[in-house]
Amino acid sequence: MAVTKVAQGISASGYSSRRRQLVSLVDRLRSAGASTEIDLPRIAVIGNQSAGKSSLVEAISGIKVPRDAGTCTRCPMEIRLRSSKQPWTCRIALRFETDPKAVRSRPPPPPRPTRDLNQRIAMKDLDYFINLPKKVVLDAKAGSLPEDLAMQQSFSTNLICVEVSGPEITDLAFLDLPGIISNADDTRDIQLIEDMVRKSISGNTLILLTVTMKDDFQNQKAVLMAKEADPDGKRTIGVLTKADTVQRGEHASWLELVEGRRHQLAHGFFVTKQPGTEDLAKNLSFQDVRAAEVEFFKSEEPWDNLAPHIRRQLGTGHLVAFLSDRLARYISEKLPQIRTDLTSSLATVHAALKELPPPLSADPIAELHARLAALGHDLDLLVQGASGHAELVQSKNREDQRYKVNIRATRPHFIPFTKTGKDKSARAAWEEKNPRNDKAGVEALTMDLDELHQHIEEHKGREVPLNTPYGAKASLMIKSMESWPELSTELLDQMRRPVNACVNQLIRRRFQSTDAELYGITTMVASEVLETLFAKAATRISEYLELERTPYTLNDHYFSQTRDDTITALKSAREAPPEPFTFGSDAEAVRQQKQQRLTEALAALAACGYQGIKASQLPRLLGPDTYEEALDAAAQTVAYWKIAYKRIIDTVPRIIDAAVIRPLPTGISEALLKRVVANGDDEVRRLMAEPAALADDRAELNMRKNRLEEAKKVLASFGRSLE
Repeated sequence: MAVTKVAQGISASGYSSRRRQLVSLVDRLRSAGASTEIDLPRIAVIGNQSAGKSSLVEAISGIKVPRDAGTCTRCPMEIRLRSSKQPWTCRIALRFETDPKAVRSRPPPPPRPTRDLNQRIAMKDLDYFINLPKKVVLDAKAGSLPEDLAMQQSFSTNLICVEVSGPEITDLAFLDLPGIISNADDTRDIQLIEDMVRKSISGNTLILLTVTMKDDFQNQKAVLMAKEADPDGKRTIGVLTKADTVQRGEHASWLELVEGRRHQLAHGFFVTKQPGTEDLAKNLSFQDVRAAEVEFFKSEEPWDNLAPHIRRQLGTGHLVAFLSDRLARYISEKLPQIRTDLTSSLATVHAALKELPPPLSADPIAELHARLAALGHDLDLLVQGASGHAELVQSKNREDQRYKVNIRATRPHFIPFTKTGKDKSARAAWEEKNPRNDKAGVEALTMDLDELHQHIEEHKGREVPLNTPYGAKASLMIKSMESWPELSTELLDQMRRPVNACVNQLIRRRFQSTDAELYGITTMVASEVLETLFAKAATRISEYLELERTPYTLNDHYFSQTRDDTITALKSAREAPPEPFTFGSDAEAVRQQKQQRLTEALAALAACGYQGIKASQLPRLLGPDTYEEALDAAAQTVAYWKIAYKRIIDTVPRIIDAAVIRPLPTGISEALLKRVVANGDDEVRRLMAEPAALADDRAELNMRKNRLEEAKKVLASFGRSLE
């Protein structure tokens, strides 16, 4: 018989209601799939191959596991024992956590039964049906099973789930792992098992370390692996097996472990004796086996002479009693963390789902037109600079202001002095007060009187005396604007980045959730439209700048006023006597004296009938200057530059707005309709299909959400059961 009709194993240890509820809680959480999301407490049985691990599992669970050659533990086996008032039943299922090549898949769903295995199994047939899933996983033949299973393997990380319920069964779940090996036909199996064990004994796992007393303690790799996973020994429970194989005189090293004098563990080492080969052949009952073990430790040296507290570590009965108590306590300790992890994981999944774009409509054609309309509306808001969509307009305003500053920095810089003679000291003082523009990357026309005079002389031909050639003045005006084409092109180029960024952001918002091909088409079409718009803007700017190469204005009043103000300032600078160097109150006295003289002069002029003359106009009363012609050319150049400056700082930004920004909604929408819709409805349906990767992500997240919500219900139900 695989399982006896009497209370056995952990059920014989007198589980309290609280312990049963705690173990059952974790079992239900695992059934809900929570173990794929959060770290649930459990027991994992590890040990070297042939360390007596399978016999220990039988003793704990009452389930007889297969022992035929070649069917040792080659897959993890999750054993769940459930107390029930219903007749004894057993269900066997497979849980595939990797694909056939043992590559980790996405978080797996809860265990699913395989075909022909989801049936009630008789106790006498249990060992056969436990072995059958191993054959499914390990020895599948091509053609007889689904293609994803038809691959031969020596070991697998996929699980066999054995669920036994009945009135004599106690709630418990533990994981029996394949024995650790040091030799194999395929050396990859060694690493596969070790990786499987390391993963299974991390986190909230109680490690049931099985050590055979037939081999040296230090030679068993399971000991080292448990030490690596649990350096402090707080989660490890040692079990020494095959106590009847130790020869007389060889017990000392093992007693050191049992008595805690070597390799100390928080929970110490237990010692068990399981049936030998001859006993197994006799098909002894569970009760006979346990009775024989008790008699062995009562009668055999040195076990019969140990201290009473050490004797409580001898025998499967004591081990089972300890496991039942320790597992329940461990679950109770971890319960707050389980609640926290569950809440955190569920919040993470909800946030991830929220980040995904909405699912596509069942009508892809209507969905496409709706997305195109939404994109057009977004572009309208972008062009208008509406609230929440003002980033492009704000970027353009910043670039326009920078452009204005750069153009203003090209103002002609005429020095009203020559390089030599009496002008030398006056020039130095004037240049200190009126430094030339040093803005990086911006050049302004700079000339002194010598250079202006030479420039005018170079343009003279048949002109009569006192008549400055038009070409001399026109060329100065054009020179003062030489850097404007470059600055205007720079402004247009600077607008490419924000325009592209804003348009692409809106396209991502409306089309990134669609097929990658459709998303690529929309971005490509938008890029082509933008290139066309920028090319048109560049042409229009070039045409406008070409107009500025021919000086022209009807703003004669502003031209005359600016020309007069400029020539007055230049003449005043040339005629102004150097002011004495004074300090403090003396300087203030000089200023007041000068102001008094100006007031008196203006009053005298007014008395002579010259009303309304201002102090700034007095330099015009000075006599003719030797460089009058050069000063007049400079003044006219500055006057015209100011008029052209006022035109260009408005015109070029408006060209960009009219040629690039405002056509965005219509240009992009019409181009997308022509490119996408023109190919027919079938093409639209193909392009509007949700990307496979996105569909997988959505399905995975919804699956995880369902698991976690189901686990949350289990926890809530557990809380109510304690009230």
